[in-house]
Amino acid sequence: ASKMFGSSEERDEPTRKDFKQLFEAADGDKSRQLDKDEIRELIKKKGFDVGEEEMTEIFAFMDTDGDGGIDFEEFEANFEGALNKIGLRVKVHQNGVIEELNEWAVDEETYSRLLEMYVNIQEDKKGLLEEKQRATMRE
Repeated sequence: ASKMFGSSEERDEPTRKDFKQLFEAADGDKSRQLDKDEIRELIKKKGFDVGEEEMTEIFAFMDTDGDGGIDFEEFEANFEGALNKIGLRVKVHQNGVIEELNEWAVDEETYSRLLEMYVNIQEDKKGLLEEKQRATMRE
């Protein structure tokens, strides 16, 4: 996943033109409507893999008028929200860059300490923690 730094004021916010470029690149048959396969291919080209059930959910979320196709207005208004709905936390930026947002982040020192705690607590060495062990780690 890509990482972007700086304040939100420094981030490049997408314009209507940026969404239009994404839309037109995905519209392989130039019908001015995206079908499920075109949406799937766009998502795949941007580095994300979604299953059939997720794809159905994405498409249903985006197809607000229920006509079986995603027009540009639906795409612009709902693309990020549809991916967020299935758990892909993303943000579209200028030039069609799609950033995967991390839900949380820690510095290397904290990560190392957490990893060490996990290894020390993990008694069965199978990668699973019991509820008691998770409670100890939370403390």
